Amino acid sequence: PPVCMVLAGMTHSSSNQTGVQNLRPRAVVEICKSEDTVNVAVPLRGRPRNLNRPGSEPLSKAIFRLRAAVAPSTKGKKGKGFKKPSNPGEGTAATCAAAPLAELVVEVEEKEIVCELICPDTGEVVDEATLNYDAWQHGHLLRVGEEEFVIDLNPPSAVSLRLPSRALVGYPLRPVYKMRFTSADKCTW
Repeated sequence: PPVCMVLAGMTHSSSNQTGVQNLRPRAVVEICKSEDTVNVAVPLRGRPRNLNRPGSEPLSKAIFRLRAAVAPSTKGKKGKGFKKPSNPGEGTAATCAAAPLAELVVEVEEKEIVCELICPDTGEVVDEATLNYDAWQHGHLLRVGEEEFVIDLNPPSAVSLRLPSRALVGYPLRPVYKMRFTSADKCTW
């Protein structure tokens, strides 16, 4: 059976049929049906990204947001076409033809970034019309550009953990905690 664990924050470990461990980056997906939200935490290009989407929304909107997160930034681009002349008489056709290439702003066509959710059993891409609740399944693969992430759905986590402010001699010190996607009887203290 596959075993999930956290190593350095974002790896998924599972054994294949030969017993060899495969380490892959993982995307942590938390589905909260009571709050109608799907939270996706994924390290895109080395930076953690969090995506909070409604569960009743189609997958296409979440895929669009992930694609936009890895798209090259257009900050700093001042415009398209020729550079504006600094003097009023410099904008004639003769001066534009003689202008050095460094003064031209060249618009480069960006290639489409692949962003898809894949079912590993069938190898098929999950339809983008599928609702977020149904699309994000444990073990699916999220491919964003050249990176692939294994989906880890609703992993057990501690929301809060604290000790009483005053410890008394002779009394056991018990933590006050709140867990998600697990119960206290499955925890070891």
